[in-house]
Amino acid sequence: MARQFVVQLENRPGALAELARTLAAGGIDIRQLAAGGMGAVGYAVVETDADEATSAAFRAAGIPFISGEPVLVTVPDRPGALATVADRLGVAGIDVAAVMVVGRREGDMEIALIVDDMTEARRVLGIE
Repeated sequence: MARQFVVQLENRPGALAELARTLAAGGIDIRQLAAGGMGAVGYAVVETDADEATSAAFRAAGIPFISGEPVLVTVPDRPGALATVADRLGVAGIDVAAVMVVGRREGDMEIALIVDDMTEARRVLGIE
């Protein structure tokens, strides 16, 4: 899986359009996106087809971001599954910067997490 970018936006009309235009101007294709906001702050979690070009485009546009290789975890697709993963990471002191459901199949859900300590997260979650 490609890097995911956690982008800070102003929570105002047109902010998401500006983000999308920045990527489009660089010929960068958005593969996955989740976004939201509350109050003055908004965010987007973006995966593109060009990691280095995405970083350069955000820097050039002055768009604050962090990025990382996501930790992928598969859990049962049922209520409480995400809570279990989040609890295990929280107890271990691992900060989650972003989470995105990236797939569902045959009773399972695949989750991509951007965390501050990938090695420890993989250990805590039992991922080889």
